[in-house]
Amino acid sequence: METEFNKKRVAEITGLTERQIQFYTENGIVTPEVDPGMGRGKRRLYSHDNLFQFSIIKELTSFGIPISKLKFIFDLLETRTLYRECQKIIESDPELQVFVKVFYSDVFDKFSVTYLSLRDSDIVLKVSEMKHITNCFVINLREIYFSLKRHF
Repeated sequence: METEFNKKRVAEITGLTERQIQFYTENGIVTPEVDPGMGRGKRRLYSHDNLFQFSIIKELTSFGIPISKLKFIFDLLETRTLYRECQKIIESDPELQVFVKVFYSDVFDKFSVTYLSLRDSDIVLKVSEMKHITNCFVINLREIYFSLKRHF
C-alpha cells in the first residue's frame, strides 16, 4: 500500500491539477506530512491525511467557498486528524455515514462546522434538510474516504 505521494500522484488521485496542489501547499492550507520538500529541487511528499485534505478542498471550492476562507475552515475541521478519525468510525461500523456540515453566516461573516454520523436509514432526510439551508455545505466524508482508498 502506498504511504507517500508526490504531487503528480496526488493530482491523479484527487482530480486537482498539480498547480492547484502547489498553490494550496505554498499558501499553507495543506502541509506535506511525509516530506515538506524545503529547499530548491526537493520534492514534496504527501500522506493519506493530505490526500483527504486535498479532496475536502476540492469539495469546498466546488461549493464556491473562496480560497481565502479555506485555511480558516481547515482549522475548524482539524483536517490534520480528520482522515484517521473518519477511518476509525467507518471501520468500526460499516453502515455509518460520516458527514461534515459547513455553515456560513452572511451576517457575521463566520463559518461553523458540525460533524454528523448517521445510519443509512437516517441519511436521506437529514441531508436533504441540510441542503435546503442557504449557505450550508454538506460533505460526505465516507464517500471521500472510499474514493481515495480505491487508489491504494
